[in-house]
Amino acid sequence: MKSNHPSNERPGSEPEIIPPEHIEASTRNKQRSFHQRRTYRFHVTRPGPLSLALVLIMLAAFVAIVSLILIGAFLILIPLAVLLIAAALMSRMFRR
Repeated sequence: MKSNHPSNERPGSEPEIIPPEHIEASTRNKQRSFHQRRTYRFHVTRPGPLSLALVLIMLAAFVAIVSLILIGAFLILIPLAVLLIAAALMSRMFRR
């Protein structure tokens, strides 16, 4: 693949290199910018026995809450189903 400029010529634009001292001197008197980058470090380790126990307790609590909600919904549906069946039987009896 051929390039647009001959190999003995340098490209027309070059990056400007600003020394760190120049940047520090110009920002000392100014407020910090919102676009300033910050570095955050996260330290990740293997979970210990206490953290595993807490995760298992939270998982058991979640399963218990979901089970109670499902059982409650089922217990509400049983009388509703009985009422619907009774209403269907009553309407059948009154038609005759």
